[in-house]
Amino acid sequence: MTGFRTLLAVGALAMAASACGDDGPPPDRTRLLEPQPLTVSSANRGLALTLTDSLRSLAESFRADAAFASNVVVTEQIYSEFEHAKVGEQPRQVEPRFDRRIDATYQDDRVGAQIPNFEYTYWVVDLQRLDREWLVDWNGLERDEPDDREGSLTFTIRATDFESDYQTDAIDRVVAALDGVADKPDAVIIGAEMEQHYLAVPEDWAAYVTFVRQLAAAIRAASPGTRVGAGINWSDFADEVVPRFIEASGHPEVTYQAYRLAWEAVLDPLYFDIDEAGVVTPALDFYAFASLPDVARYASPSQLALDHYAAIATHFDEFPNRELPVAWFAIGWASNSASTDFWPAFYERFLDTAGGYPVELVSWWGYNHLNASSECPTMLGMGLGRSICNRGIYTPSGSPASSTLRDDYFAN
Repeated sequence: MTGFRTLLAVGALAMAASACGDDGPPPDRTRLLEPQPLTVSSANRGLALTLTDSLRSLAESFRADAAFASNVVVTEQIYSEFEHAKVGEQPRQVEPRFDRRIDATYQDDRVGAQIPNFEYTYWVVDLQRLDREWLVDWNGLERDEPDDREGSLTFTIRATDFESDYQTDAIDRVVAALDGVADKPDAVIIGAEMEQHYLAVPEDWAAYVTFVRQLAAAIRAASPGTRVGAGINWSDFADEVVPRFIEASGHPEVTYQAYRLAWEAVLDPLYFDIDEAGVVTPALDFYAFASLPDVARYASPSQLALDHYAAIATHFDEFPNRELPVAWFAIGWASNSASTDFWPAFYERFLDTAGGYPVELVSWWGYNHLNASSECPTMLGMGLGRSICNRGIYTPSGSPASSTLRDDYFAN
């Protein structure tokens, strides 16, 4: 663990592990704290890495920008839909599973070879379909029909009816990936936007939590120095999950109380063990948050509420024993066209309002756009929106997708 993260983690974990029970009645606070700015520097800035030919073509730019970023965020699905669609049906031994994709990334002589040069490496184990409609099938994408997915591919069903075959295979794949690299990742993020799974099947959340605990234990056994978090898109958590708790909060609209109840229902079970006396013990090491607002909800970043992120600092202020460092492993604003005009505005809004607590990572959700003649058609052929192709700091030619964003992102 680097010195920067040691200071963040030691203070937060000390507060959480030593905290006494939450005595007394539930807090009656309703207002959120005023938004505070967030500072990004090379110490907590990250570069996104998912191995593609278009990224390999920008290897020199990636190497140059690494001088301004101490962190690299390597993201792969537990079973890569992109690689599956690109190569078509292949014998089982070459299926693009997580461990094989990580091995291919680290063996890559242009991009992967640069990973050890970063001070801190995060792996994101993406458990969902790229369209975020369901879990990705770890066994060859055999359950593509919605009825089949809902009837057979939940954490609960796989655990109770199929001897935890999904869980066992996913754990084995992640451990195999860890065993296959000499330089272990400093952190692993389990899932990317798992609040969508909560929204789809909230009754499956407890089984997902059990899986996270099992995978976290396996990661720590295979790589004792690796820290673990669980991926949540904070923007959809705030906009879609929290409103489900308005009625229970006793207020007619979203207040801090709705955030508190949502946090206790969704995040606390993932992150903490809380005994009958209310003593809180961390089960994971850092909050892994994305911020990918649904652009169907917002016409522009200016419509994003100034207090969109304020509940994080508010919750830590109200419950110091719940404070852990936050890793913003993917932030971005979707664009289904070539226009990236909103990107600098979103980044500025994020920096101006997302602070007030320990932040160990901020990473834009893509380093490069996908190649428009080859890779992007593969994605579009899977029924995905063009934003899946257009999320990078650079176009495939190496020119900035937005010069303003590029300059702002690498400032300081």
